[in-house]
Amino acid sequence: MLAVILMLALAGDVDQATDAPLVPKSVAMAEPGRFQSSRSYERTVDYYRRLFRGRGGVRWRPIVSLPKLRAVHIASTDENTLWDGINVYENKGDVRIYVLKRVPKTSPESEPSKSPRAR
Repeated sequence: MLAVILMLALAGDVDQATDAPLVPKSVAMAEPGRFQSSRSYERTVDYYRRLFRGRGGVRWRPIVSLPKLRAVHIASTDENTLWDGINVYENKGDVRIYVLKRVPKTSPESEPSKSPRAR
C-alpha cells in the first residue's frame, strides 16, 4: 500500500484525507474533499484515464453530459482504498474534483443484537 501511495505522490498530488490521486497543482476548496482542477475538463479526465490505465482498480461511469454541465464518476473497486470514488465535473467552465470518502463497512458482529421488546 505504501508503494502505491508513493507512486501516486510522484504522479501527481494526493488528497491527504483519503490518499486519492489528484491532478497536479489542484487547489483545495473550503469544503473537504473538493478541489479546483488546474486543467480543463478533457485534460483532467485524460489524466485519470492515463493514471488508471493498465492498473485497474476503478470503474468509470458517466454522470451527465449537457452543454454547460458534464461529469464522470470514477469508482474505486479496491476495498482497501480510503476513497470510494472521484467525481470530475465541469460547470460553466469551472472544473472541480470531488473525492468521496469510503465509509467503513460494519461487520455483523459489531452491530448491536436485536432483542425482542418487552411489553
